[in-house]
Amino acid sequence: EMRQQKVYNFAESELEEQRYLEEQHEEYQGQTAAGAPIEGQQPIPFVGAKTVNLLVNGDSMEPEFYDGDIIKYHPQPELENGEIGVFAVNGGITMKKFRRNSDVRLESLNKKYEDIIIKETDDFSILGKVII
Repeated sequence: EMRQQKVYNFAESELEEQRYLEEQHEEYQGQTAAGAPIEGQQPIPFVGAKTVNLLVNGDSMEPEFYDGDIIKYHPQPELENGEIGVFAVNGGITMKKFRRNSDVRLESLNKKYEDIIIKETDDFSILGKVII
């Protein structure tokens, strides 16, 4: 009976924590991959929006951003080298570090993933800068 009470208390504590996290979770307008672009998740243009919230899917931007995080980005068409942004790539959406030298590269922070190199034939646009 004592062990049953411990299990019950643990389960109740976990449920309370889950409910708290769900209440604290911010609303989001779409999703972004942290890896290969998620097809069909390209957000609608947010004309006049100051920020847009997106749910992160994947681990390619760890240790800074984790699967399930909510990020905010500021819609803007340009980024500086090294800034983290949200991008539309061939009908999908992804979040990466932006690099433009002789080519355009979208870099993962997690070293187990390769860069996405943007080719002239790719349908590519910068959606905005990640600010949180």
